[in-house]
Amino acid sequence: ETAHISAPTLLIWGEHDIALGIELTQGLEQWVDQIEVKRLPDSGHWVQQEQPDKVNQLMLNFLQEF
Repeated sequence: ETAHISAPTLLIWGEHDIALGIELTQGLEQWVDQIEVKRLPDSGHWVQQEQPDKVNQLMLNFLQEF
């Protein structure tokens, strides 16, 4: 049986990630109830280093919901 995540989850993904394809972000709802996926169009695999201000803002916005 696969694990199921019920905690609110934020996934930030760079659309130009050549290591992990964007298709991996599709269909996660079957394992993660409360997932919010943010895809950054001008980022690759190291999204937190490429767009730190944007990533920080997304994280702050997400955390403020709780």
